[in-house]
Amino acid sequence: MDDEISIFEEFGAHWTTWTYKDVGVMGLVTLDPESEYMQKLSSIFKMKQALNTDDWMIWLPGFKARQQVEELASHLEEVVNPEMSHGYNLAALSQAILTVYAGAVIQPEYAKIFKDLSEEEIDLIMQSFAFKNCKINEGLLNVLQKHTQKEVTQ
Repeated sequence: MDDEISIFEEFGAHWTTWTYKDVGVMGLVTLDPESEYMQKLSSIFKMKQALNTDDWMIWLPGFKARQQVEELASHLEEVVNPEMSHGYNLAALSQAILTVYAGAVIQPEYAKIFKDLSEEEIDLIMQSFAFKNCKINEGLLNVLQKHTQKEVTQ
């Protein structure tokens, strides 16, 4: 992110970061890995990782699922049009299969985790998202401070 913001700054382009709080991937504030929510959902995170449902985060593991989609993309290109853009084909197929379909298949498993809990138990788990219970992503904080604590010149 530091490299990206440096390029934006060099060319005078405006930038922002939209991820304020998340479950430990790239937010400025992340849920504590030991929090009730993260512990309860650990099986879901393992499924998401194995199936690469967050395919837009290509740097995350999930190679087996991604490799199988790559094979299907290549097969489609061979059958339909060998001159088709492999990058575009792969991105579209990955989004459809991994992000949309596999993500949807996991949703009932997510719901099962909360199925038999009382409203009070769910509220307690959701306290994992309270700011006071979160952790600051120091690496991202340092990058943002580097690029936002400059003197503004006209």
